[in-house]
Amino acid sequence: MSLNFNVDPYYDDFDQTKNFHRILFKPGKAVQARELTQSQTILQDQITKFADNIFKQNSPVTGGQVTTNFDCYYIKLQTTYNNTNIDVTDFDNLLITNATGTVIARVIAVAAATGTAGEGDPPTIIVSYKTGNHFQNNDVIYDVNSNLAAQAIVSGATGQSSTASIAQGVFYILGNFVQIQASTIILDKYGKTPSKRIGLSITETIYDYINDPSLLDPAVGASNYQAPGADRYVISLALDTRPIQLGDDQNFVELVRVTDGQVSPLVTGSVYNVIDDYFAKRDYETNGDYVV
Repeated sequence: MSLNFNVDPYYDDFDQTKNFHRILFKPGKAVQARELTQSQTILQDQITKFADNIFKQNSPVTGGQVTTNFDCYYIKLQTTYNNTNIDVTDFDNLLITNATGTVIARVIAVAAATGTAGEGDPPTIIVSYKTGNHFQNNDVIYDVNSNLAAQAIVSGATGQSSTASIAQGVFYILGNFVQIQASTIILDKYGKTPSKRIGLSITETIYDYINDPSLLDPAVGASNYQAPGADRYVISLALDTRPIQLGDDQNFVELVRVTDGQVSPLVTGSVYNVIDDYFAKRDYETNGDYVV
């Protein structure tokens, strides 16, 4: 982990060179907050040392496959419909149709309006069609299961787009096994031949009861605002992109590279560490060299 916990109010002064393997609490002696925190650090240090022998840092452990979609379509929306402002996030993952029901599509990603009116991009949804018919300019778009609606712009409303998705999975990040939920991002909003590096953005955060009210003490059967309790250390992963040119890649793990719409996976499964070298050595001693 890169966050420093040896600061107020945590004072986690764990030092692996001291070889402390247990914190031995004693009756009649006050328990220090740093001792409780450090006991977790000792256990985490043991797990990390073992896991480093099995997995390389930033390796997928289970799931986490990245897929690309160059056969999806954008629909540019008007900013209002029936005098109501359009919030494209309301359409995320919805099944949508037209007035006659001849067009059906699934919204797989959304992009809010950018810039000022008339100069930036309008609110946009990215869809995958379930039917051969597609939405056209000025079409009214309806949610299949509610009265939510929007309208495409009058000209240049649709075209091909491109997205990337990641399946739910677990990655070995910063010495921890970190879960990521399935998600989709836009590679090129108005094009199908993107050039991007796709990967994971790593964010370290300390949550307290203000970030998450569930951290309040529930001892009285409800969250007690007078008992905030302990904070939580959180590692979050999010599917993200970077330009093809290498740049500021701190806290970014590249998984797939796309150049002019051509996909080059860099990580296709778990990447093993020392144990992989052992199996390679044993295989070589048994069977010698291979020619492919």
